[in-house]
Amino acid sequence: MMWGAKTRAMLARVVRSLGVRRRVERLDFLMGTMVTQKVCGFAAASAAWRVTEELQRLERLLSVFVPGSDVSRVNAAAGVSAVKVSAETLEILGTAQRISESSRGAFDVTAGPLTRVWSVNSDNPRVPEAEAVASALALVGYNHVQIDSAQSTCWLPIKGQRLDFGGIAKGYAADRAAEIYREMGIPSALIDIGGNVFAIGERPGGGPWLVGIQDPIRSRGQTLGTLRLTDASAVTSGGYEQGFEAGGNWYHHILDPRTGYPSCSDIAGVTVVSRRSVLADALSTAIFVLGTEQGLKLLGTYPETGAVMVREDGSLLLTPNLESSFSPEGKPCHCLEVK
Repeated sequence: MMWGAKTRAMLARVVRSLGVRRRVERLDFLMGTMVTQKVCGFAAASAAWRVTEELQRLERLLSVFVPGSDVSRVNAAAGVSAVKVSAETLEILGTAQRISESSRGAFDVTAGPLTRVWSVNSDNPRVPEAEAVASALALVGYNHVQIDSAQSTCWLPIKGQRLDFGGIAKGYAADRAAEIYREMGIPSALIDIGGNVFAIGERPGGGPWLVGIQDPIRSRGQTLGTLRLTDASAVTSGGYEQGFEAGGNWYHHILDPRTGYPSCSDIAGVTVVSRRSVLADALSTAIFVLGTEQGLKLLGTYPETGAVMVREDGSLLLTPNLESSFSPEGKPCHCLEVK
């Protein structure tokens, strides 16, 4: 039977509609955090499982806590020899290096020695001695990493140096999840990897996915506004969740690789929106460390990104390209010019 163009278009709409009604929600603990998937389509269950398997694979490849991972092997061989790694690891390193250079070291995947010294997420965190911080800081420097693309190797030339992909791996994982959803014909999905959110298509029923942004000044669950996302990622960085109190001071987990201590910029929280989650992930960390003025200059070098920033004084700042997709809740929102 031969159908006309209008009939085929109508059937396609019916098929898509029926597919979207098949919805799967999945919750897992992967890559050191909770991962939530909301997947709609005929292959929803299969796609969610494939994404879970992919994140498990990436954890084995990139985690500093897995002995046989690429990152662990490079760290173990620091000061001794170059290590052959996967093409994916080299790709992530290349992205990290570019962002490190453009942020002048505010983002740095060689900050592993500092992360180890501070141990913010350990059972008994404490402020390390100044000498210990200085010794760890001497090992940090993205420009030390030696990559040989032809041989597919990575080398840390100084013993004790350590890679840590904590500020970029989840973004890469979210991008891979989005690729899998698209490959499997999923028309609508949302994945949240510990605050790294990627929205595919529109939400069931139509319209962009709605993502609330935590207010870093107020208590947990209090949002400062809502983002409307379609085929885009949003990643938030803030020092309000992970950290510890000592001597009346709060020490959070986002370290400044240039000083060796927790970042103390004028930003309480920042959310970066991009078509690439790996970019949003690393940039959100860099901007949080840099502060408003330098952070805006950094954003200006990545015109495909936008940001919502909350200063320590509670004021809300927004880049112009997010005006139509962000709704603040009860706060005056100042729109910024990104230079």
